[in-house]
Amino acid sequence: MSEPKKAFGQAMRAVVCGFVSHAAYAHAASVAATQRWASPRLEQRLAEQLAHDINPVSNLLREARDAADFRARWNGFNAGARLGISTHVEPDGRLRRLPALSVRDVGFRAEVIAGCLDLLTSRRPPAMGIHALAQTLGAPASVVDLMDHLQAAPADSLSDCAQALGCAARSLQRALAREYLSFGLVRQALRLVTAGERLRHCDETVTETALAAGFFDAAHLNHAWMQACGLTPSAYSALARTPAAVDPISA
Repeated sequence: MSEPKKAFGQAMRAVVCGFVSHAAYAHAASVAATQRWASPRLEQRLAEQLAHDINPVSNLLREARDAADFRARWNGFNAGARLGISTHVEPDGRLRRLPALSVRDVGFRAEVIAGCLDLLTSRRPPAMGIHALAQTLGAPASVVDLMDHLQAAPADSLSDCAQALGCAARSLQRALAREYLSFGLVRQALRLVTAGERLRHCDETVTETALAAGFFDAAHLNHAWMQACGLTPSAYSALARTPAAVDPISA
């Protein structure tokens, strides 16, 4: 398991760049498969990753009201995102793997997906925000203070934040670097997590969400959201609000 400061930085990067290409995912999976993890170790690694996962897609799934709602959200994401291989959950719990054209499925990747689903549905971990994760991993006061300030003023620049926190911009940058972070990463991750909370819970337009989270406009949020989640903000919001009975796969 990564040391806490590295784990926090990795979690922040997984928010901002959470949706990777199938080629990148397949390569990472092939490297992991060569290590021949036994099932108990694989489950442990997945549980560690899930414990620190604050990507908006993860929180969308964690907030499912019941098994039917979880299935609708999971299947909706798999139907809407550009995945090399989609995994759909049937009403009886069976998994149906649907590779895209020219994409070959691999047993280890199917095992990883099945393991993730089992952890999400059996343990039902609650949604987690950046501040809660920072507390869990013992982030230093300098990072927490910066996040507190950006929560209130999400559009502020590095110099704005440094002035508000009573330090030099360079000192703030060095403090973040010691935690494997950068100002841009912290601000963007916080914006995305804030946007995710609003998209799931607030009755407002995407433009209103974008501005409240600190983005310049809806177009900037849309671009960042696709990189983070693989869906448009409006499609993501719809998954959080669609009745569980409306399963995009079985409908």
